[in-house]
Amino acid sequence: MNGRPSVGLALGGGFLRGAAHAGVLKVLMEEKIPVHAVAGSSSGSLAAALFAAGFTPEQIQQKSRQLKPAHVFDGFEAVINLLLLAGKKLADILHLPFPFTVPLGLMTGRRLECTIERMLTKNLLFSQLNNVLLAITAVDLKNGALILFMPDKYRVRHRIAQPLSIIPPKDMVVIHDIPVSAAVRASSSIPGLYQPKLIKGHLLADGGVRDNVPAEVLKKLGLDVVLAVDVGYDGYSSHRVDSMVQVLFQSLDIMGSESMHMKLDRYADVIIRPLIKNVSVWDFDKVTYCVEQGEKVAREMLPQIRKVVGN
Repeated sequence: MNGRPSVGLALGGGFLRGAAHAGVLKVLMEEKIPVHAVAGSSSGSLAAALFAAGFTPEQIQQKSRQLKPAHVFDGFEAVINLLLLAGKKLADILHLPFPFTVPLGLMTGRRLECTIERMLTKNLLFSQLNNVLLAITAVDLKNGALILFMPDKYRVRHRIAQPLSIIPPKDMVVIHDIPVSAAVRASSSIPGLYQPKLIKGHLLADGGVRDNVPAEVLKKLGLDVVLAVDVGYDGYSSHRVDSMVQVLFQSLDIMGSESMHMKLDRYADVIIRPLIKNVSVWDFDKVTYCVEQGEKVAREMLPQIRKVVGN
């Protein structure tokens, strides 16, 4: 590997479609494609964190297949919060006081957070990850700032052409000393669905609000080559926009998809886009399909990948 470039892998958000990251990782590991740093947003943050923590692609796939709706959704809580929101709106119209706290999302995200902690280990810190550099993104809803979670120190163990420059980009707020699970929870706080995560005074929402596939982050951290995996909206039709939650997810997928493509064209050396059709937020039984699609497109793009990484 002496003299070869440093390689970063950017994993994007897409809820269940994020399972495709396990398929991409499987191909990269089997083909001995080096990965020196991994950055993730939303569901991509969980895949990135698991990989950086030393889990194999097969183990990541297994954990993904074990997920059930009850692990991330709380229907009863959502109904109660909807009633609170309706009550507050009515009170405002009638100019009456409202004695209850209005939620900032349909669900608090407690179930999601517990699931992330169980998958990752609750108190795992960024400084304890020695395999690859891990970076996770979120957005501060107070001012729109991009928040970057990463270790404060990192020593590259691989022999690459140049040591990684991890000088934090000036246009991002960097947070170091929190558990990885908390960063993943913040990056997965889908606006409107989950309440934002409050960390060190920052009210944090899904990293995909600003940058759904954090290729730019890796370039600004000094990686020579960036491989980006985009599992977001790709212009296909959804035949199951039949619930408020599905409307929310589909809307977020469509919003900013064009600007995301332009950003990836600028910062990513190779863009991997698994063809994943008609996977709704309820299709937990399609995780294996998503993994297979990730593996399929990664194998198809191996010649391009090898060309840029010099492998």
